[in-house]
Amino acid sequence: MLWGHRTTTSRSWGILVPSVFGKRTPDAFFNKLLELFLDDGFSNSETAAMLRAAGFVVHEFVDSFPRADNALRREESIEDPPIIQLCHDNSWLLVTCDKEMCKKHCATIRRCRKVAILATASNSKNGRCSPDEWARSVIQLKDELQIQWETRRRPWFLFFSRQGKITANRDRMF
Repeated sequence: MLWGHRTTTSRSWGILVPSVFGKRTPDAFFNKLLELFLDDGFSNSETAAMLRAAGFVVHEFVDSFPRADNALRREESIEDPPIIQLCHDNSWLLVTCDKEMCKKHCATIRRCRKVAILATASNSKNGRCSPDEWARSVIQLKDELQIQWETRRRPWFLFFSRQGKITANRDRMF
């Protein structure tokens, strides 16, 4: 019998699933609390404080990737796959300025089934990302991000604008 296939002797899908799994869906096994991991381009104490004041749980880059010789400074030249894996392992939302991450690391994201990534739609003025400007946008997106976090199947990759809007997704790549 196929899973969920209805025959005269089987229960319907709607009855079978709750009786086997309780009321859990596959995403019920993920962390429901939205926690942000600020990638290197976002991670500074002012941005983290601004996001924490808005009610986010924030993990900074320097806390997970400190320098061996100075724990107060962040490690440099960390490749993206270990960062993606860290966010997968901890069920954190990765906030990054690297909008090309989904293209460059598609296979890694595909393997990390619990990862969710929020990337800036474009880098700001003069080719540099202004973390405070983007942090205000993330704060505007707080309710929408919580809904996406609880309901959207992972892995997912969303882009957001400076105006605090989700502008695109790359879910079909995964």
